[in-house]
Amino acid sequence: MVQLQALQNIDPTFYLNIVMAVPLGVYYGLLIPRANIVKVFCVGVLASGFVEVAQYVLDHSILLNRNVDINDVISNVLGVLLGYVALKVVGLVGPKLIRRFKYFDHA
Repeated sequence: MVQLQALQNIDPTFYLNIVMAVPLGVYYGLLIPRANIVKVFCVGVLASGFVEVAQYVLDHSILLNRNVDINDVISNVLGVLLGYVALKVVGLVGPKLIRRFKYFDHA
């Protein structure tokens, strides 16, 4: 049996960061036809890294009281990857499900 105690101690913001980053993976997959998982990973790292660097700079310049955390980068990248993979799964399975459950033709 898998021990899930480690997942119980994770801060809820970790999961919220994943959910927040999902749209970036979906949009990137829709806007860039030649996207692949490596490119999506790089976009996730760059976008999340930019946000964390901006938080660091702003915190030290105007005292925003924001924390820079590698867990935010990790969760954001996971969210971007999850969004891209979800888009690809829906793209593969969606048309088959529509054809399977279609009641009538609109012809």
